[in-house]
Amino acid sequence: MRRFISVVAAGLVLAVQPAHADDPSNRSQPRPPAAQAPAPGEPSIAEVRQMLGEMGAWSLEYSGILGEAGRLMDQVEGYTAILDAVGAGSIRKRQAIEQMESWRRTSIARAQAVRERAVALRPPPSLAAMGPDGVDLEAALVLARNDLPLVLDEIITSLDAFAAYGLDAINNRERAVGARLRAIYTSHLQLISIDSRRIRAASRAVATDHPNRFVMEATIEYYRGLAAFGEYGIRALEAPETDTMIVAQTLRDAAVQMRTKLARTETEAQRTLREQRDMRYPPGAETLQRTIIEMTETYPETVRLYRELADTLDTAAAAIEAGGVVSEAWSAQEDIAIPLLERIALVEEQRAQIGAELRR
Repeated sequence: MRRFISVVAAGLVLAVQPAHADDPSNRSQPRPPAAQAPAPGEPSIAEVRQMLGEMGAWSLEYSGILGEAGRLMDQVEGYTAILDAVGAGSIRKRQAIEQMESWRRTSIARAQAVRERAVALRPPPSLAAMGPDGVDLEAALVLARNDLPLVLDEIITSLDAFAAYGLDAINNRERAVGARLRAIYTSHLQLISIDSRRIRAASRAVATDHPNRFVMEATIEYYRGLAAFGEYGIRALEAPETDTMIVAQTLRDAAVQMRTKLARTETEAQRTLREQRDMRYPPGAETLQRTIIEMTETYPETVRLYRELADTLDTAAAAIEAGGVVSEAWSAQEDIAIPLLERIALVEEQRAQIGAELRR
């Protein structure tokens, strides 16, 4: 029973997904073990349902605040609009300064409001009934929760720094373009940092052979590729002759590593799925069994989408290797990747919602 709980919990809370289920028609059909009551010291079916439902609900609350943190960086669009107006000479210096100060106050106030929500987020549910795995998972969730206010502190610092760059650019119009680009690149890297922290915190609770572990690692590799765009942009502001092939090589390597991690995910997912299918649970556990099946059925789509993300990195690398401009390759990659990321987010939310249904 605890093995079952561990598998469901990882899929519920960590928002990274293992992959393809093997076809039942291709497997041998050993006689399944007889249904058994929970062993002494293990939670009852009702307790398991309540615990997993609470985990799913908490995960949605945590993810909601994290999503708000990421959306704070959208405020950079208002910032760049002010600098564009300065560069075009369409607003006077005094007006631009007033707008920038207003942007600073509004943006930071919004970020502070999200920070207050992060501080107020309730602790994750107790997972002690899961045994050692539960203790590790709960500790990882506590760490992730405690990290949220620190993430918001970093965002507030970034927004304040953007405003300082902007005010400097208003006073020296030649710096407006550089300040604008620096804000775009920095916000890009900040978003990567936010989600990377989430994934690394969650990975502390996942066994080294768990399929989700390798999807996490594939995600970190994808972010490593994306970071190469922003890092190059910042370097190029200081040294325009920066070698673009460094970006292309990083993108290629990240794509290779993503596919390697996803292949391992498939192997471990198939093993895990066989274990789940061969297990028998006590009477009354039908809902739990259906839940793990429904969650597992969402995995192939996630891995397929992740592989398409890896393809976008290779496509961008090829454009740069052919002499293309890094910023244009980045823009093209983003156009393809955004719909994929939106579909991945929907699958993650679907998995959390499935788990949250156990509470009802």
